[in-house]
Amino acid sequence: MHRFFLFLLLCLLLPLQQLVVFVVVVRAEETTETNNDNNKNNNNNKKNNKVAVVTLLTTSDYIAGAEVLLYSLNRVKAKGDRILLYVGHEEDDRSDLTSSHMETLRQAGWNRTIALTKESGTYTECQVSEEHRLLLEESAMKRYWGTCSKFAIWTLTEYDAIVYIDADSLVLNNFDFVYELVMDNKEDESYNSHTLYAQGTPGCWEVPIPDCREFYSAFLVLRPYLHISQYFHTVAQTHSSPNGDIELLNALYQSWQPLPRYTMVAQTEHARPFLEDNNVVNWSVVKVYDFAGMPMTKPWNTYRLQKETKNKYAHYYFTELQPDSSPILLQTYLYPQWKWNEYYDQVLLQQQTEESKKEDSNNNNKDDSCASVNNNK
Repeated sequence: MHRFFLFLLLCLLLPLQQLVVFVVVVRAEETTETNNDNNKNNNNNKKNNKVAVVTLLTTSDYIAGAEVLLYSLNRVKAKGDRILLYVGHEEDDRSDLTSSHMETLRQAGWNRTIALTKESGTYTECQVSEEHRLLLEESAMKRYWGTCSKFAIWTLTEYDAIVYIDADSLVLNNFDFVYELVMDNKEDESYNSHTLYAQGTPGCWEVPIPDCREFYSAFLVLRPYLHISQYFHTVAQTHSSPNGDIELLNALYQSWQPLPRYTMVAQTEHARPFLEDNNVVNWSVVKVYDFAGMPMTKPWNTYRLQKETKNKYAHYYFTELQPDSSPILLQTYLYPQWKWNEYYDQVLLQQQTEESKKEDSNNNNKDDSCASVNNNK
């Protein structure tokens, strides 16, 4: 308002040319203020975007994996709430997860542990036809029955963006940039908030003709929508998926885009970001390492094997690795295992420290109680 009165006064006192200059300057200031306000709003929106890192458990075998995953997330200061989805024993007797397990994981630092249930439509069992059932080994059946519950990540609609990571994975470097891929971007005409970002299989980078039709489901970046979860849940009830969620996701999710190469690397593939003219893997490029493979090749099993044999070269995936084995082989497969071992040792040390504190606290309480009794006497 004060500018309006100032403008009337100047109309009486200033020549037209100077008045025009004044108006232009004022409008420029207003435009600058507006742009600054818009920039502040955009920055505030970015700051206020709610994001989460989510994993899934269906068996206690993967608890060690979830603990190391959490530790590695914290180590790289990854953004987002830590959310653990799980299928409990009371929901499916193939699960051995209990409330006690969940309490331990919450104390470790998982912000939320969410039970998936049939009643809520969040627990999705992978169906297997009789034909497929005869072809599969029992161990494979046990392995995939609950992975279709991964579709529940789309029910977390209170978040603007979600990163899903399998519990047998290890975070090596910060991956916060991926959240921006699924945030609202009205300036980009190609932007689609329903797009799923995932790590393409090695075929995506084949030369000369890339074949990028399939992706891994161990590391996903998405914006959650309830109708997508409901769609997958419905389809999973009538379609056989003996290899778990990955089959349905690849068959049904057409609007997906590949993440930059080596955002995630799988144990079962050979591709690694090797330095030029060197046998060393550039692990600083890799954000997440997925210990994909059969159950015995999971990192907690190799960890146990190496401790029992006192041989850090022992490995369930490659049983004949030796100190003089190919440097490429050691760099490709053993470095992530050794890093997982290092983090798990830290997790166990933290747990032992917490247990010692509890014991000391209990002993102090007992001493105080005894002293109080003696004083009363």
